[in-house]
Amino acid sequence: MIVVNDRRQTPRETTRRRTPRLLINRNVQLYIHPPSVPSGSSESPRLLFGYTHDLSAIGLSITLPALDCSVQDLFGMEEPLDVIIGTTPELIRVKASPVHCETTSTLLPVESACIGLLIDEQDDGYQMYLKYLREFQ
Repeated sequence: MIVVNDRRQTPRETTRRRTPRLLINRNVQLYIHPPSVPSGSSESPRLLFGYTHDLSAIGLSITLPALDCSVQDLFGMEEPLDVIIGTTPELIRVKASPVHCETTSTLLPVESACIGLLIDEQDDGYQMYLKYLREFQ
């Protein structure tokens, strides 16, 4: 179930993850591919910028400070999102699906949001992601 709520009015539960969270702040880019785009279409992926709030072995949470689409658009995707995490000296690329969202505004359009993402463990970038996390443990 996907939850969308106002993070100012709901206390964050700190024990719901199966793996420990590491508070790591890194730049992140999300590529949202349009659903069922016919071949030859000029429609390209939407790009959102944000930063990580925390990382764990199975997922991450990111803050999108300038959300220019509906939060529900993120959850209606047929394919996982492409997530690029800016680390030094290289970039980590993983596929992840949104599972939780907390908005920072009750007004529409939403100004910013904190999105919880579940990482696809079958993705090629997952092993690089785990290697990066081990540096902080």
